[in-house]
Amino acid sequence: MDILVKDLKAMDRLAISTKNSEYQFQVINPAQCRGILRGGACGEEQYEAVLTGTVTLNEPARLSNKLETGMCALFYITARQGQKLLTTSVITRLVLAR
Repeated sequence: MDILVKDLKAMDRLAISTKNSEYQFQVINPAQCRGILRGGACGEEQYEAVLTGTVTLNEPARLSNKLETGMCALFYITARQGQKLLTTSVITRLVLAR
């Protein structure tokens, strides 16, 4: 399953299963692809985040503006220490709930 980041709508919920973790992302502002991220490296904490797309970790690296299995999701999260880039492990499953 592929999901274009620009096609997400307000209140869409993404369940992102990766090789190592489970994440949930709820879209708040679709124009900026801003929402609330929890799970995985975030634990039970919720963070405001911007979903920017995916990247391959293979050579040559490839950026994409869609979520797809076999790639790693990129989020910019807002934390107490400022903004941080969070890169997930390889995506194994995606579920979109509208």
